[in-house]
Amino acid sequence: MRFLLLFLLTQCCHSKPQDLSGYLLEFRRVTENPKYVDIPLQRNVDSATVCLRHFSDDDVYDVTLFSMATPTLPEALTLSRSLNGHYAFYHNGSSIPVLFRNLPGKLSTPNSICVTWDSANGLVQMWLNEGRSPVKRSREGPGSLSGSHTRPPRVTLGKVRLDYDKDVFGVVGRLPGEIKDVHMWDYVLDACEIKKYMAEKKAAEPFTPGNVINWKSMEYTASDNVLLLKDEYDCPLQCSVVENGVSS
Repeated sequence: MRFLLLFLLTQCCHSKPQDLSGYLLEFRRVTENPKYVDIPLQRNVDSATVCLRHFSDDDVYDVTLFSMATPTLPEALTLSRSLNGHYAFYHNGSSIPVLFRNLPGKLSTPNSICVTWDSANGLVQMWLNEGRSPVKRSREGPGSLSGSHTRPPRVTLGKVRLDYDKDVFGVVGRLPGEIKDVHMWDYVLDACEIKKYMAEKKAAEPFTPGNVINWKSMEYTASDNVLLLKDEYDCPLQCSVVENGVSS
């Protein structure tokens, strides 16, 4: 039975960075209140790479996995998944997403996701598990995600933040399931590093942690319906499993 490490209280803020290695965030299904995790950034972002792992057996809702808001632009970056399993990338407030279809994602299986945005040329690419999309060009063209604001962006997991200074969220996009290993870089991560992230513990060497968001050094705020759980499946590849009294 999964060990519940901590129940996050409403607006519980971890002002000191926390090492979340070996843990996951569980977004509870049975609740009508907004479920979200808020991550304050320390710098503005032009180009970006976002990677995370998401696990859910629920295909009833469109879900928002990751969103970023600036003081003047609530939807500077949004990554969402639709009911049919397609993914959409929105940037700079555009209502027309870059769509990613037919990538090898599955329900009831953890999915490793990375998306890259190049502000210099407006190119977007998505990686999902062992597959990747072609490089696509955004209709909005190139441009910085956050601009040059004096206050850096805020990232929200599980919801789209509609107001930079207040906890006001979009109605669509409730997120059931688990998220872990969230990383963000302020540049386009090269393919070798993304492959290392996808391989997780099977990689010959570890990937370079995010320099904007690092799961091993997370400062965040969570709503009271998000749980921080020990990831029981985060164990070495070579481990002893006991079944019917026999160790294998």
